[in-house]
Amino acid sequence: FSIDVGERKKAIYQSSRIKSSYPDKVGTISWLEYKKVFKDGYLTVEFFAKYDGIIGVLFRYMDYTNYYTLEIGGATAKFIQFRKNIGGRFITIQKSMGKGYELGLI
Repeated sequence: FSIDVGERKKAIYQSSRIKSSYPDKVGTISWLEYKKVFKDGYLTVEFFAKYDGIIGVLFRYMDYTNYYTLEIGGATAKFIQFRKNIGGRFITIQKSMGKGYELGLI
């Protein structure tokens, strides 16, 4: 948790350049402990990218080997992909090449 990241007053912030060299592996995961279950709705997330790489969000998280992820690649890996992890095995549901993010607020 940090203050004043990308002009935001409160943010979860990763200050290191930790990353995975393997496309089927997951990098750093951070979550907020929240006991309420949502069945339908919208998820809005803002990212402030300080380094190039892959950023994303996990949802329908059950445990470390069962969840969905939406990932966006930066300048060197321009893509957007939607995947699910079932029992530790990733399945790509949809992937679009050529679009990614630029450094700064996304």
